[in-house]
Amino acid sequence: YETCAILYNKTYLEEFAQKQMQAEIDQAAGEASQAEAEAGNVEAQLDLGYMDLYGVNGANIDYKQALHYYKLAADNGNAIALNNLGSLHFNGIGTEVNYAKAIEFFKAASDLGSDDASVNLAIIYLGDTDSGKTPNTYEEVFQLLEKAKNNSISKYLLGYSYYVGFWV
Repeated sequence: YETCAILYNKTYLEEFAQKQMQAEIDQAAGEASQAEAEAGNVEAQLDLGYMDLYGVNGANIDYKQALHYYKLAADNGNAIALNNLGSLHFNGIGTEVNYAKAIEFFKAASDLGSDDASVNLAIIYLGDTDSGKTPNTYEEVFQLLEKAKNNSISKYLLGYSYYVGFWV
């Protein structure tokens, strides 16, 4: 019995020590990434934005900080950051819901080649029941989905749109 208790305690202490060491490593990495992000490193900005948005790698969920880091990366012309800012503004995460700003960010990311942003923009246009659909709206949606035709959601939406008769 004594041997089992000693082995259990040893295993528990080893796991505890590993967790403590990982927490210290995560904290040091986070501090280094913060310095890099503030110095203009886009990858660090994206990493910290993701960490703060989802609370991973030792970070706590902090939507305002995620917004801050994505804004820094977007200011450097990063399409991923622009798309993520669009999503945050569209859903009101870390900021007020602002559809106009979301569309602005999605357009900028789409212009930089983001398939995800093109699909997000197409979905917004398809779901906008307030403005009324015009042939131009459908043409723009078609162009966005065609632009992102390698995206699986775009493929689905194109097929569905043909099926229901948006395009003939």
